[in-house]
Amino acid sequence: MTNSWFVNRIFEPGYLGLDLFFVLSGFLISSLLLRDLADRSAGRGKRTTVLRYFYARRALRLLPALYVMLALDWVFVLISGDVSLHTQWRTTYSAVFYIANWATVWNLPATNPDLGHLWSLAVEEQFYIVWPLVILGLTVLVKNRSVKLLAIITAIVIIAARRIDLYQGGANWLFVYIRTDTRIDSMLVGAAFAIIYRYFSIRTAVTSLLASAGLIGIIYYKFASPPSDLFEIGFTRTAVFAGLGVLGAASGGWAFNRVLQWRPLVSLGKYSYGLYLYHHVIFLGIGRHMSQYPQSFRLLLGYGASALCTFLSWRFVESKCLRLKTRFESSHANTG
Repeated sequence: MTNSWFVNRIFEPGYLGLDLFFVLSGFLISSLLLRDLADRSAGRGKRTTVLRYFYARRALRLLPALYVMLALDWVFVLISGDVSLHTQWRTTYSAVFYIANWATVWNLPATNPDLGHLWSLAVEEQFYIVWPLVILGLTVLVKNRSVKLLAIITAIVIIAARRIDLYQGGANWLFVYIRTDTRIDSMLVGAAFAIIYRYFSIRTAVTSLLASAGLIGIIYYKFASPPSDLFEIGFTRTAVFAGLGVLGAASGGWAFNRVLQWRPLVSLGKYSYGLYLYHHVIFLGIGRHMSQYPQSFRLLLGYGASALCTFLSWRFVESKCLRLKTRFESSHANTG
């Protein structure tokens, strides 16, 4: 029984990968914005240009592949009749305008479950829209670096308190899980570590030690904490541990960096967006329409179809759009 529990805790679908992504995203976006804004303030152009370039690059990276996937999902719905056209329309425009998480909260039954995973993309994009303006405001209005960091930490505490209050007050766990005002703290943790990375000098040996402690903390609480803990302090705590790892990796010298630089892992990061877009739709569709086949066959078919769609998305959509990003680069060669 103990071994089964241990294995289930390793492979169960869960929050960990998503939260790590939220933290990394907040760190990278904040680091790039802080760097580019500093360049502009040094006399190399207008700060507002940084924002225009940022939004253009994000649109090129995310929108074309999303729209192609949504169009293909429409074809599948028209052929299969799995959901009503009203539900499909509602789900599609909520995805296009990046309000999928709130559309689910407002009316869960009127949402196509195949596209339910797009809630996290909605949270990310809502952050991308607002956060550059906040960073610009902090850059212009707040000169003290410690005050900038304190402002972000205060926002993290407020959001965590908000989540705890909602969950303990009996709010639906799914809604607590996908609401922007209860999940954005993970991205803000990444932003806080970006402030630390850019403005505060910490010895590499110290950041490596903290990164190792963060990794141990993630592993420990993955197995030691009850699921209900996540909806209270768990998400924020995991984000802090992940932020320590990101800080250690960015500072260099952390032994675990060799694992992060492993070629298959780097390739997974390269193709991850297409995989994210297609895998959920494919596996749910296979589960509904091919339930008479053995599970092993359905899994192999799902993995194969997901890999194929991911490759095609990268080859014919994402990579071509990424070539256009050079028109919106800063003075640096590549802003990612």
